[in-house]
Amino acid sequence: MARRRQTTRDEERLWRRATSDVRSTRAGPIPMQNLPDENVSNSKPSMNMPQAPNKNDELVGPARVTVPSNIHRHDEQQRKFDGMDRNLVRRLTAGKLPVEAVLDLHGHVQHEAQQRLEHFVTTAIARDLRVLLVITGKGRAGGGVLRQQLPLWLKMSAHKAKILAATPASPRHGGAGAFYICLRRRRDL
Repeated sequence: MARRRQTTRDEERLWRRATSDVRSTRAGPIPMQNLPDENVSNSKPSMNMPQAPNKNDELVGPARVTVPSNIHRHDEQQRKFDGMDRNLVRRLTAGKLPVEAVLDLHGHVQHEAQQRLEHFVTTAIARDLRVLLVITGKGRAGGGVLRQQLPLWLKMSAHKAKILAATPASPRHGGAGAFYICLRRRRDL
């Protein structure tokens, strides 16, 4: 195992300056080495440190990450699953993958349901879960406001890049009134 590199005095001063206005949420402050405060700007920039762009440099917009949209509504006839193994798609849509967590949104208003969904997905990602089941219900006369909104919420989610697919559940897990959400593995991110 390689030894950790020691930080230089310039790096420690820079760190202290960057964190000087940060307040700890714990009981007490974390002790730091007593180093004389010197002006950090006098130090030479490190070769490893990124430099700020020059005003004359052409600025290019942020790189866009294209995430295949494998989030499907109930009324979609043709469901494409880009970037997914065919066997995984078959097992997911048939309900043969083990469901690791379930969220039931029956009786919730849209705003509350969206918040609960976002929290549910956040928790599932933190726990490294793979297959989730979200029960929306069919709604009266098959309309189902939550059922219609869930794919849109997932497409707008902060975690949309971590969602591999979302598709209506098989009849054994609720059929038209439920969705499977398949999350990417951490190694796939």
